Amino acid sequence: MSSLLSPKEKNCDNIDAQSQTKPSSPIIPICTIAYSDAYLSCTTLMDECIRTHLARRDDGDSSALLEIARKGYEITASVISHNLGHYSAWSYRRECIYDMIRLGNGEPLGERDLISLSRRFIGLERDFIRSNGGSNPKNYQLWAHRRSLLEEIYGEKLGHGADGATVEETGWDCTYNYEEEMSYLENVLVGEDAKNYHAWAHRQWVVHRYMVADEMQKYTKNELDFSAKMIRLDCRNNSAWNQRWFTYRFCQMEMSKSDDCVEVMDDDIVSFLRSEADFSFTIITLDAYNESPWLYLTEVVLEHVRLLTHHQIQNNLRSSLIDDIVNRIDVVEEVDYLSRDNSSDNQSVVSIHKLTTKIELLEAKGDISSIRKAIQITENLASKHDRIRSKFWYHRYNQLKDRI
Repeated sequence: MSSLLSPKEKNCDNIDAQSQTKPSSPIIPICTIAYSDAYLSCTTLMDECIRTHLARRDDGDSSALLEIARKGYEITASVISHNLGHYSAWSYRRECIYDMIRLGNGEPLGERDLISLSRRFIGLERDFIRSNGGSNPKNYQLWAHRRSLLEEIYGEKLGHGADGATVEETGWDCTYNYEEEMSYLENVLVGEDAKNYHAWAHRQWVVHRYMVADEMQKYTKNELDFSAKMIRLDCRNNSAWNQRWFTYRFCQMEMSKSDDCVEVMDDDIVSFLRSEADFSFTIITLDAYNESPWLYLTEVVLEHVRLLTHHQIQNNLRSSLIDDIVNRIDVVEEVDYLSRDNSSDNQSVVSIHKLTTKIELLEAKGDISSIRKAIQITENLASKHDRIRSKFWYHRYNQLKDRI
Protein backbone atom coordinates (compact mmCIF):
# COMPACT_ATOMS: atom_id res chain seq x y z
CA MET A 1 0.00 0.00 0.00
CA SER A 2 3.05 2.25 0.20
CA SER A 3 2.57 2.93 -3.52
CA LEU A 4 -0.45 5.11 -2.69
CA LEU A 5 1.74 7.99 -1.52
CA SER A 6 4.31 9.75 -3.64
CA PRO A 7 7.70 10.63 -2.09
CA LYS A 8 6.51 14.22 -1.88
CA GLU A 9 3.40 13.20 0.05
CA LYS A 10 5.40 10.94 2.37
CA ASN A 11 7.73 13.81 3.30
CA CYS A 12 5.03 16.47 3.66
CA ASP A 13 5.05 16.27 7.49
CA ASN A 14 8.80 16.90 7.57
CA ILE A 15 8.37 19.82 5.19
CA ASP A 16 5.68 21.33 7.45
CA ALA A 17 7.93 20.93 10.49
CA GLN A 18 10.85 22.62 8.77
CA SER A 19 8.67 25.52 7.68
CA GLN A 20 7.60 26.08 11.32
CA THR A 21 11.11 26.08 12.75
CA LYS A 22 12.69 28.10 9.94
CA PRO A 23 10.61 31.18 9.21
CA SER A 24 11.14 32.54 5.74
CA SER A 25 9.66 35.14 3.48
CA PRO A 26 6.45 34.09 1.71
CA ILE A 27 6.90 32.46 -1.69
CA ILE A 28 5.12 34.34 -4.44
CA PRO A 29 4.65 32.09 -7.49
CA ILE A 30 5.03 33.60 -10.92
CA CYS A 31 1.97 31.80 -12.24
CA THR A 32 -0.56 29.92 -10.14
CA ILE A 33 -2.87 27.21 -11.45
CA ALA A 34 -6.45 28.34 -11.09
CA TYR A 35 -7.88 25.32 -9.35
CA SER A 36 -11.44 25.71 -8.17
CA ASP A 37 -12.10 25.74 -4.44
CA ALA A 38 -14.23 22.59 -4.81
CA TYR A 39 -11.37 20.71 -6.52
CA LEU A 40 -8.82 21.78 -3.91
CA SER A 41 -11.19 20.71 -1.16
CA CYS A 42 -11.68 17.27 -2.76
CA THR A 43 -7.97 16.63 -3.26
CA THR A 44 -7.20 17.72 0.31
CA LEU A 45 -9.80 15.29 1.65
CA MET A 46 -8.37 12.52 -0.53
CA ASP A 47 -4.83 13.11 0.76
CA GLU A 48 -6.07 12.92 4.35
CA CYS A 49 -8.06 9.80 3.53
CA ILE A 50 -5.00 8.08 2.05
CA ARG A 51 -2.98 8.69 5.20
CA THR A 52 -5.78 7.41 7.41
CA HIS A 53 -6.20 4.40 5.14
CA LEU A 54 -2.55 3.48 5.52
CA ALA A 55 -2.82 3.76 9.30
CA ARG A 56 -5.92 1.55 9.42
CA ARG A 57 -4.17 -1.13 7.40
CA ASP A 58 -1.26 -1.10 9.81
CA ASP A 59 -3.64 -1.29 12.80
CA GLY A 60 -5.41 -4.37 11.45
CA ASP A 61 -8.83 -2.98 12.41
CA SER A 62 -11.16 -4.44 9.77
CA SER A 63 -14.23 -2.33 10.60
CA ALA A 64 -12.24 0.91 10.59
CA LEU A 65 -10.49 -0.12 7.37
CA LEU A 66 -13.83 -0.82 5.68
CA GLU A 67 -15.18 2.55 6.81
CA ILE A 68 -12.20 4.49 5.42
CA ALA A 69 -12.27 2.44 2.19
CA ARG A 70 -15.91 3.39 1.64
CA LYS A 71 -15.12 7.02 2.37
CA GLY A 72 -12.16 6.97 -0.03
CA TYR A 73 -14.33 5.36 -2.71
CA GLU A 74 -16.78 8.30 -2.50
CA ILE A 75 -14.11 10.99 -2.33
CA THR A 76 -12.25 9.68 -5.40
CA ALA A 77 -15.50 9.91 -7.37
CA SER A 78 -15.60 13.64 -6.57
CA VAL A 79 -11.93 14.17 -7.48
CA ILE A 80 -12.32 12.31 -10.79
CA SER A 81 -15.46 14.28 -11.64
CA HIS A 82 -13.29 17.43 -11.46
CA ASN A 83 -10.22 15.94 -13.15
CA LEU A 84 -10.63 12.81 -15.26
CA GLY A 85 -6.86 12.41 -15.64
CA HIS A 86 -5.99 12.37 -11.93
CA TYR A 87 -3.86 9.21 -11.82
CA SER A 88 -3.60 9.04 -8.03
CA ALA A 89 -7.37 9.26 -7.64
CA TRP A 90 -7.92 6.31 -10.01
CA SER A 91 -5.19 4.28 -8.31
CA TYR A 92 -6.52 4.95 -4.81
CA ARG A 93 -10.07 4.19 -5.96
CA ARG A 94 -8.95 0.70 -6.99
CA GLU A 95 -7.28 0.13 -3.62
CA CYS A 96 -10.54 1.07 -1.89
CA ILE A 97 -12.45 -1.37 -4.09
CA TYR A 98 -10.01 -4.20 -3.35
CA ASP A 99 -10.32 -3.63 0.40
CA MET A 100 -14.11 -3.49 0.26
CA ILE A 101 -14.20 -6.78 -1.66
CA ARG A 102 -11.73 -8.47 0.68
CA LEU A 103 -13.81 -7.43 3.67
CA GLY A 104 -17.05 -8.53 2.00
CA ASN A 105 -18.26 -4.91 2.02
CA GLY A 106 -19.50 -5.42 5.57
CA GLU A 107 -21.54 -8.58 4.91
CA PRO A 108 -21.50 -11.32 7.58
CA LEU A 109 -18.58 -13.68 7.11
CA GLY A 110 -20.76 -16.72 6.35
CA GLU A 111 -22.83 -14.87 3.76
CA ARG A 112 -20.05 -13.34 1.70
CA ASP A 113 -20.00 -14.14 -2.00
CA LEU A 114 -16.82 -12.57 -3.31
CA ILE A 115 -17.56 -13.53 -6.91
CA SER A 116 -20.95 -11.77 -6.93
CA LEU A 117 -19.49 -8.83 -5.02
CA SER A 118 -16.63 -8.52 -7.50
CA ARG A 119 -19.04 -8.57 -10.43
CA ARG A 120 -21.15 -5.92 -8.75
CA PHE A 121 -18.17 -3.60 -8.39
CA ILE A 122 -17.07 -4.24 -11.98
CA GLY A 123 -20.58 -3.28 -13.09
CA LEU A 124 -20.58 -0.17 -10.91
CA GLU A 125 -17.21 0.92 -12.28
CA ARG A 126 -18.39 0.29 -15.83
CA ASP A 127 -21.31 2.67 -15.20
CA PHE A 128 -19.00 5.14 -13.44
CA ILE A 129 -16.59 5.19 -16.39
CA ARG A 130 -19.43 5.55 -18.87
CA SER A 131 -20.99 8.48 -16.99
CA ASN A 132 -17.70 10.31 -16.43
CA GLY A 133 -15.83 9.51 -19.64
CA GLY A 134 -18.42 10.49 -22.20
CA SER A 135 -16.75 13.83 -22.95
CA ASN A 136 -13.27 12.30 -23.26
CA PRO A 137 -13.43 8.59 -24.23
CA LYS A 138 -9.76 8.57 -25.29
CA ASN A 139 -8.56 9.38 -21.79
CA TYR A 140 -6.00 6.72 -20.94
CA GLN A 141 -7.00 6.46 -17.27
CA LEU A 142 -10.47 5.14 -18.10
CA TRP A 143 -9.09 2.10 -19.89
CA ALA A 144 -6.17 1.51 -17.52
CA HIS A 145 -8.60 1.52 -14.58
CA ARG A 146 -10.92 -0.91 -16.31
CA ARG A 147 -8.14 -3.32 -17.23
CA SER A 148 -6.49 -3.15 -13.80
CA LEU A 149 -9.77 -4.02 -12.09
CA LEU A 150 -10.32 -7.06 -14.27
CA GLU A 151 -6.71 -8.20 -13.91
CA GLU A 152 -6.63 -7.87 -10.14
CA ILE A 153 -10.14 -9.08 -9.36
CA TYR A 154 -9.92 -12.09 -11.65
CA GLY A 155 -6.24 -12.71 -10.97
CA GLU A 156 -4.10 -13.55 -8.02
CA LYS A 157 -4.55 -10.40 -5.92
CA LEU A 158 -7.98 -11.31 -4.58
CA GLY A 159 -7.51 -15.06 -4.84
CA HIS A 160 -10.23 -15.73 -7.40
CA GLY A 161 -7.99 -17.71 -9.64
CA ALA A 162 -5.06 -17.44 -11.99
CA ASP A 163 -4.20 -18.10 -15.59
CA GLY A 164 -5.10 -21.66 -16.49
CA ALA A 165 -7.51 -22.21 -13.59
CA THR A 166 -10.86 -23.73 -14.52
CA VAL A 167 -14.31 -22.39 -13.77
CA GLU A 168 -14.94 -25.36 -11.48
CA GLU A 169 -11.79 -24.61 -9.48
CA THR A 170 -12.46 -20.90 -9.00
CA GLY A 171 -16.17 -20.37 -9.53
CA TRP A 172 -15.24 -17.50 -11.87
CA ASP A 173 -16.76 -17.71 -15.34
CA CYS A 174 -14.45 -16.16 -17.96
CA THR A 175 -17.28 -16.08 -20.50
CA TYR A 176 -19.14 -13.56 -18.34
CA ASN A 177 -16.32 -11.03 -18.49
CA TYR A 178 -15.64 -11.68 -22.17
CA GLU A 179 -19.22 -11.07 -23.26
CA GLU A 180 -19.70 -8.06 -21.00
CA GLU A 181 -16.50 -6.40 -22.20
CA MET A 182 -17.20 -7.12 -25.87
CA SER A 183 -20.67 -5.65 -25.58
CA TYR A 184 -19.29 -2.48 -24.00
CA LEU A 185 -16.48 -2.20 -26.57
CA GLU A 186 -18.86 -2.60 -29.50
CA ASN A 187 -20.95 0.30 -28.16
CA VAL A 188 -17.81 2.46 -27.93
CA LEU A 189 -16.32 1.54 -31.32
CA VAL A 190 -19.53 1.42 -33.35
CA GLY A 191 -21.51 4.11 -31.60
CA GLU A 192 -18.86 6.63 -30.51
CA ASP A 193 -15.40 6.47 -32.06
CA ALA A 194 -14.33 3.74 -34.50
CA LYS A 195 -10.67 4.76 -34.18
CA ASN A 196 -10.38 4.95 -30.40
CA TYR A 197 -6.89 3.52 -29.94
CA HIS A 198 -7.39 2.63 -26.28
CA ALA A 199 -10.64 0.80 -27.01
CA TRP A 200 -8.98 -1.35 -29.70
CA ALA A 201 -6.01 -2.07 -27.41
CA HIS A 202 -8.43 -3.07 -24.65
CA ARG A 203 -10.28 -5.36 -27.08
CA GLN A 204 -7.03 -7.14 -27.92
CA TRP A 205 -6.28 -7.54 -24.24
CA VAL A 206 -9.75 -9.03 -23.62
CA VAL A 207 -9.24 -11.55 -26.44
CA HIS A 208 -5.81 -12.47 -25.10
CA ARG A 209 -6.98 -12.68 -21.47
CA TYR A 210 -10.35 -14.37 -21.69
CA MET A 211 -10.38 -16.44 -24.86
CA VAL A 212 -11.14 -20.04 -23.85
CA ALA A 213 -9.12 -22.67 -25.72
CA ASP A 214 -12.02 -25.00 -26.45
CA GLU A 215 -14.02 -22.11 -27.94
CA MET A 216 -11.17 -20.72 -30.05
CA GLN A 217 -13.03 -21.18 -33.33
CA LYS A 218 -16.11 -19.30 -32.11
CA TYR A 219 -14.12 -16.40 -30.71
CA THR A 220 -11.99 -16.21 -33.84
CA LYS A 221 -15.08 -15.99 -36.03
CA ASN A 222 -16.54 -13.30 -33.77
CA GLU A 223 -13.41 -11.15 -34.08
CA LEU A 224 -13.09 -11.65 -37.84
CA ASP A 225 -16.77 -10.75 -38.31
CA PHE A 226 -16.42 -7.66 -36.11
CA SER A 227 -13.28 -6.43 -37.87
CA ALA A 228 -14.95 -7.01 -41.25
CA LYS A 229 -17.94 -4.97 -40.09
CA MET A 230 -15.70 -2.08 -39.00
CA ILE A 231 -13.62 -2.22 -42.20
CA ARG A 232 -16.73 -2.07 -44.36
CA LEU A 233 -17.85 1.01 -42.43
CA ASP A 234 -14.45 2.62 -43.11
CA CYS A 235 -12.00 0.75 -45.33
CA ARG A 236 -9.17 3.03 -44.14
CA ASN A 237 -9.61 2.19 -40.47
CA ASN A 238 -6.13 0.85 -39.75
CA SER A 239 -7.13 -0.14 -36.22
CA ALA A 240 -9.71 -2.56 -37.62
CA TRP A 241 -7.16 -4.05 -40.05
CA ASN A 242 -4.70 -4.42 -37.19
CA GLN A 243 -7.36 -6.18 -35.09
CA ARG A 244 -7.99 -8.64 -37.93
CA TRP A 245 -4.28 -9.43 -38.22
CA PHE A 246 -3.93 -9.74 -34.44
CA THR A 247 -6.84 -12.20 -34.33
CA TYR A 248 -5.27 -14.44 -36.93
CA ARG A 249 -1.78 -14.36 -35.41
CA PHE A 250 -2.97 -14.84 -31.83
CA CYS A 251 -5.20 -17.78 -32.70
CA GLN A 252 -2.41 -19.34 -34.71
CA MET A 253 -0.04 -19.14 -31.72
CA GLU A 254 -2.68 -20.60 -29.41
CA MET A 255 -3.38 -23.45 -31.81
CA SER A 256 0.34 -24.22 -32.08
CA LYS A 257 0.32 -25.08 -28.36
CA SER A 258 -2.12 -27.93 -29.01
CA ASP A 259 -0.89 -31.46 -29.75
CA ASP A 260 -3.17 -31.75 -32.77
CA CYS A 261 -2.37 -28.32 -34.21
CA VAL A 262 -0.61 -29.75 -37.28
CA GLU A 263 -3.68 -31.67 -38.44
CA VAL A 264 -5.98 -28.73 -37.75
CA MET A 265 -3.78 -26.21 -39.52
CA ASP A 266 -3.02 -28.46 -42.49
CA ASP A 267 -6.73 -28.73 -43.17
CA ASP A 268 -7.37 -24.99 -42.84
CA ILE A 269 -4.28 -23.25 -44.22
CA VAL A 270 -5.35 -23.07 -47.87
CA SER A 271 -9.02 -22.37 -47.21
CA PHE A 272 -8.24 -19.56 -44.77
CA LEU A 273 -5.76 -18.01 -47.21
CA ARG A 274 -8.36 -18.01 -49.98
CA SER A 275 -11.08 -16.55 -47.75
CA GLU A 276 -8.83 -13.74 -46.50
CA ALA A 277 -7.63 -13.04 -50.04
CA ASP A 278 -11.28 -12.81 -51.15
CA PHE A 279 -12.00 -10.36 -48.34
CA SER A 280 -8.94 -8.23 -49.17
CA PHE A 281 -9.83 -8.03 -52.87
CA THR A 282 -13.40 -7.08 -51.97
CA ILE A 283 -12.05 -4.03 -50.12
CA ILE A 284 -9.42 -3.33 -52.78
CA THR A 285 -12.13 -3.00 -55.43
CA LEU A 286 -13.54 -0.10 -53.41
CA ASP A 287 -10.25 1.80 -53.66
CA ALA A 288 -7.10 0.36 -55.20
CA TYR A 289 -5.05 3.21 -53.69
CA ASN A 290 -5.84 2.29 -50.10
CA GLU A 291 -2.67 0.81 -48.63
CA SER A 292 -4.32 -1.14 -45.79
CA PRO A 293 -5.88 -4.07 -47.73
CA TRP A 294 -2.73 -4.47 -49.83
CA LEU A 295 -0.55 -4.73 -46.72
CA TYR A 296 -2.94 -7.19 -45.11
CA LEU A 297 -3.07 -9.32 -48.26
CA THR A 298 0.73 -9.34 -48.48
CA GLU A 299 1.24 -10.39 -44.87
CA VAL A 300 -1.44 -13.08 -44.97
CA VAL A 301 0.03 -14.65 -48.11
CA LEU A 302 3.62 -14.48 -46.82
CA GLU A 303 2.57 -15.97 -43.47
CA HIS A 304 0.78 -18.83 -45.21
CA VAL A 305 3.77 -19.45 -47.47
CA ARG A 306 5.85 -19.81 -44.30
CA LEU A 307 3.29 -22.19 -42.79
CA LEU A 308 3.05 -24.27 -45.93
CA THR A 309 6.83 -24.54 -46.00
CA HIS A 310 6.93 -25.48 -42.30
CA HIS A 311 4.32 -28.18 -42.84
CA GLN A 312 6.27 -29.48 -45.86
CA ILE A 313 3.41 -29.02 -48.29
CA GLN A 314 4.40 -29.41 -51.93
CA ASN A 315 6.19 -26.52 -53.60
CA ASN A 316 3.82 -26.67 -56.56
CA LEU A 317 0.87 -25.95 -54.24
CA ARG A 318 2.62 -22.89 -52.80
CA SER A 319 3.47 -21.71 -56.31
CA SER A 320 -0.05 -22.21 -57.60
CA LEU A 321 -1.52 -20.27 -54.67
CA ILE A 322 0.84 -17.33 -55.25
CA ASP A 323 0.17 -17.43 -59.01
CA ASP A 324 -3.55 -17.29 -58.33
CA ILE A 325 -3.15 -14.22 -56.09
CA VAL A 326 -0.80 -12.48 -58.56
CA ASN A 327 -3.24 -13.08 -61.43
CA ARG A 328 -6.02 -11.51 -59.37
CA ILE A 329 -3.77 -8.53 -58.64
CA ASP A 330 -3.17 -8.02 -62.37
CA VAL A 331 -6.88 -7.57 -63.10
CA VAL A 332 -7.49 -5.00 -60.34
CA GLU A 333 -8.70 -1.82 -62.02
CA GLU A 334 -6.93 1.43 -61.24
CA VAL A 335 -8.70 4.71 -61.85
CA ASP A 336 -7.53 8.06 -60.61
CA TYR A 337 -9.98 9.00 -57.86
CA LEU A 338 -9.62 12.67 -58.84
CA SER A 339 -11.11 11.97 -62.28
CA ARG A 340 -13.79 9.44 -61.30
CA ASP A 341 -16.57 11.97 -61.82
CA ASN A 342 -15.21 13.07 -65.18
CA SER A 343 -16.25 10.33 -67.58
CA SER A 344 -14.55 12.01 -70.55
CA ASP A 345 -11.14 11.97 -68.87
CA ASN A 346 -11.10 8.76 -66.85
CA GLN A 347 -7.41 7.90 -66.92
CA SER A 348 -5.66 5.00 -65.22
CA VAL A 349 -3.13 5.83 -62.52
CA VAL A 350 -0.76 3.16 -61.22
CA SER A 351 -1.29 2.04 -57.62
CA ILE A 352 2.11 1.89 -55.95
CA HIS A 353 0.67 -0.44 -53.29
CA LYS A 354 -0.49 -2.87 -55.96
CA LEU A 355 2.98 -3.06 -57.52
CA THR A 356 4.66 -3.35 -54.11
CA THR A 357 2.45 -6.30 -53.20
CA LYS A 358 3.23 -7.97 -56.50
CA ILE A 359 6.98 -7.61 -55.90
CA GLU A 360 6.71 -9.20 -52.44
CA LEU A 361 4.71 -12.18 -53.70
CA LEU A 362 6.91 -12.80 -56.72
CA GLU A 363 9.95 -12.73 -54.43
CA ALA A 364 8.23 -15.19 -52.08
CA LYS A 365 7.60 -17.58 -54.97
CA GLY A 366 11.36 -17.61 -55.48
CA ASP A 367 11.88 -19.05 -58.97
CA ILE A 368 14.13 -17.25 -61.46
CA SER A 369 11.29 -16.17 -63.73
CA SER A 370 9.35 -14.59 -60.84
CA ILE A 371 12.44 -12.81 -59.52
CA ARG A 372 13.08 -11.30 -62.96
CA LYS A 373 9.50 -10.04 -63.13
CA ALA A 374 9.93 -8.46 -59.69
CA ILE A 375 13.17 -6.80 -60.83
CA GLN A 376 11.39 -5.29 -63.83
CA ILE A 377 8.68 -3.85 -61.58
CA THR A 378 11.26 -2.26 -59.25
CA GLU A 379 12.94 -0.63 -62.25
CA ASN A 380 9.62 0.84 -63.36
CA LEU A 381 8.88 2.12 -59.89
CA ALA A 382 12.30 3.74 -59.53
CA SER A 383 12.35 5.37 -62.98
CA LYS A 384 8.69 6.16 -63.60
CA HIS A 385 5.95 5.48 -61.04
CA ASP A 386 7.57 6.29 -57.67
CA ARG A 387 10.65 8.37 -58.40
CA ILE A 388 10.50 10.13 -55.04
CA ARG A 389 11.61 6.80 -53.49
CA SER A 390 13.91 5.79 -56.32
CA LYS A 391 16.84 5.08 -53.97
CA PHE A 392 14.72 2.59 -52.04
CA TRP A 393 13.59 0.83 -55.21
CA TYR A 394 17.15 0.61 -56.54
CA HIS A 395 18.07 -0.93 -53.19
CA ARG A 396 15.29 -3.52 -53.67
CA TYR A 397 16.50 -3.98 -57.25
CA ASN A 398 19.98 -4.92 -56.00
CA GLN A 399 18.54 -7.27 -53.37
CA LEU A 400 16.54 -9.12 -56.02
CA LYS A 401 19.49 -9.20 -58.40
CA ASP A 402 21.53 -11.02 -55.76
CA ARG A 403 18.98 -13.86 -55.78
CA ILE A 404 19.56 -14.70 -59.44
